[in-house]
This record gives sequence, structure tokens and C-alpha cells, in this order.
Amino acid sequence: MTIDEIWQKTLDHLREGNFSSLARMLGGAEGFDRSIVEWHRGGKFDDEPEMLAEALSCSCMLGRTETAEYLLSIGVDPYAGMKTGLAGPHWAVSAGHLDLVKLLIEKGISLEVRNTYGGTVLGQALWSAVNEHADSHAEIIECLILAGAEVEPGTLEWWQEQAVPVAETKRRVAEILGRYADFQLKVDEARKNVSNAEGSGSKQLLADSLKALGNLLRRPAFSRNAANEAYHRASELYREIGMPLEAAWVIRHIGINHEYAERLADAEKCYDESLELFREYAADDDPNFANTVRYPAVIKNRVGKREESKALWEEAVRRYEAMEQPLGVAEGAAWLAFFAIDKGEKVLAREWFAKAEAAATEAKDEDTDKWISEVKTRLDEALKDSDGKNS
Repeated sequence: MTIDEIWQKTLDHLREGNFSSLARMLGGAEGFDRSIVEWHRGGKFDDEPEMLAEALSCSCMLGRTETAEYLLSIGVDPYAGMKTGLAGPHWAVSAGHLDLVKLLIEKGISLEVRNTYGGTVLGQALWSAVNEHADSHAEIIECLILAGAEVEPGTLEWWQEQAVPVAETKRRVAEILGRYADFQLKVDEARKNVSNAEGSGSKQLLADSLKALGNLLRRPAFSRNAANEAYHRASELYREIGMPLEAAWVIRHIGINHEYAERLADAEKCYDESLELFREYAADDDPNFANTVRYPAVIKNRVGKREESKALWEEAVRRYEAMEQPLGVAEGAAWLAFFAIDKGEKVLAREWFAKAEAAATEAKDEDTDKWISEVKTRLDEALKDSDGKNS
């Protein structure tokens, strides 16, 4: 076939949903990737936006993650290509392409758009796990739920009645759905407590209820924005009734949620506000003081404010030492050793590292030991380079 004939046949395959045939015609998956991208860049799809959307659906059905990412990056609507009855995200979960599903979630696509048959992306994944089983379906279902996909009432009961081809998939998905159901029951109860508190006239009871709701909602990533809404209301109430340290604790946890979401400027602002309240109202021996210093110490370094971070870590270490909390001492002293290494301050780096190592030995924490090991490697390399230069 000529190039023009191949192009016209490609459009026919996309229009008719013959995705596997298209891939074979173009020389397999790699040939498909190359052709779609080159044709787009060459302008062939300029007058065929519907077929470009079908190309994204085809990419998702075939599991071609890089091509799908390219098409998303140029603004193709992931749900525009639904001539087959399924759009790209439905195809991705149906075919069990876990990496592609993770990409779509990372891109922040809606998970509630329904296919021609009335199924959402999660609904499609559940149906496919029963009828077109892939080993990855259980993990895909978990990823979708953790990303905030709506679980329709009765889903767990429906799932338990299905003849799932693989027993492990049935067990694992039932466990995932069961955890979600338990979480929702707890959230519903917490919301009921908030509602009851609103009717009680007690601002402290309402603030405490909102804080408890926020504590539940902050655990899964998909509900952290809702957690921040509850926390924000609680912080305002705590300020109104003269409980600034409770407000500070809540504001710090709003910051934590922002940091998890990589909204670092928002996180820094919350941590600073929380610390300001502690400096104004807390006793020096308040057990929460050191943690309230620690969080801005971390975020200042992440946003490039190394000197501010250094001063805060020094304060945090002093406070952790006073409270006899070796885990905090080890973390802070290790960071200070790291900073000293970067500045070429060998003696100071050794001193901070010795403090960090001793505290880590006392703390007996695996994650801290790994961090100490990383700092030691960096310190040894710095000292070796220095000795080499001196010699």
C-alpha cells in the first residue's frame, strides 16, 4: 500500500474500532506509536480531531503508555474517542494496563465519565475483572478507589456474588471494597457528630468534631481537600474560643496535607502560622513544640531556604534533646551534618553526624538508620575528596 492508502486505512480502522488490526497493519505496537506521533506532528490529524481522539482510545486499549501520554500532552480529551462504546480510560482498565491507569490518574482525569453501557472507569474495571480477567485488575481497582473513584452503594455485595475467575483477585478486591466501606461508615458517623455538634450550640464540641472528621479524611489522598475544609473550620472556631494551640495543631495538619499534594508554598505558610502560634502561646516544655518546629525546618529546605531551615533544625534538635526524643535528635542532627557537608565544614559535619549516629542507635528505627547511612556515605565521600585534595 502507498502511504496515502495506509493513512486512509488507518482512519477506517479508527472509525470502526479495529484497534488490533490497526496495530498489525502498522507493524506492531512500536509501528503504531511511531506512525501516530509522526502523523500528528506532520499535520495529518489537523482535519481529523475525532480520529485523533480515537487514536488515544486505541493507545489505551493497546497499552501504549508513551503514545497515550503524548496525546494527552497535546490536549486530546481522554473521553472524546468513544465510537467503540468505551473511551481510553475504560479501555485501559478493561485491558489491565496498570502503568497506563496510573498515568491517567496522575494526569488528574475525571473517573466518573460513563461509557456507552453506563459504566464508570471503576465500574468497567470491576466488570472486566469478572468477565475479561487480568492479574492486574485487583491493583487497578485499588488505585482507582485510592484516587477517589466513587464506589456505588451495593458494590461489595455485588462483587461477592460474582464468579471471579481467579480466587485471589476475588479475595483481594473484596478486601479493598470492605476497607472502603468501613472508611465510609466512619466518615458518615463523624459527619453525623459534626451535625449534632452544630445543633448543640457548643463551639468547642463543634471544633473537636470537625478536627476528628479531618483526622479521618486526611488518611486517603482523595479526601485530603475535604479534610482541609474541616480543619479550617475547626481552626477558626478554636481561635474564637481562645484555644490557639489547638488551632495551631490543626493548621499544621492542613500544611501536611498541602505538602503531600506538593503544594509547598501553601504548606510553608501553614507551618509558619502554626509555629507563630506556638511561639506566642505555648510553654517552652510543650511536647508538641519540637514537632511544630520540625515541619517548617523540612519545608524551608525543600523550597530552597537553607539558612532558615538550618536555624530551625538547630532549635528542633535542642527541643528534642530536652524532651529525650532520640528519633527527632537523630533526624535533625543528620540534616545539620548534611548541610555542613555541603558547605565544606568538615569538623562541624563530624560533630553533627556523631550526635545523629548516637541518637539513632538509641532510637532503633529502621527508616532513621537508612537516613543515617545515607548521610554517612555522603560524609565519607566528602572527607575522602578533601583528603585527596589536601594530599
